[in-house]
Amino acid sequence: MTEDVDLSIYPLHVVKLAAYRFLGECSIHFEGIDSNFVRVQFQSMTATPAANLRQRFRTELLDQDLRERLKQETAPLQNLILAYAFSGLTAMPGNSDDSIAAANAEGSGPCTDLTESSGNGTRD
Repeated sequence: MTEDVDLSIYPLHVVKLAAYRFLGECSIHFEGIDSNFVRVQFQSMTATPAANLRQRFRTELLDQDLRERLKQETAPLQNLILAYAFSGLTAMPGNSDDSIAAANAEGSGPCTDLTESSGNGTRD
């Protein structure tokens, strides 16, 4: 089975991500047709009908494209969360150190169980 994919709609890395999902049941070959299209050739290693494989590949293209778009759109937020996590700050903006200390004292804070650990990665 072959599928020609328009690279103006799906970037090549998205096409590859979609194709990789089928490596357990197909061998896959990519062939550049021109600067706008890539041909994806599937050689089935199972009895999967070509029409079924084509439909699943097209669905996977849409899924991988959405994943990539969400990844790009949420990258600034992910970077902010990672920067905060590794910054050494103890309180989120809007929270005071006193509110975290009070929550820990009540048993509902983020550091409540730290003193009850044996230090070997398990609780006593």
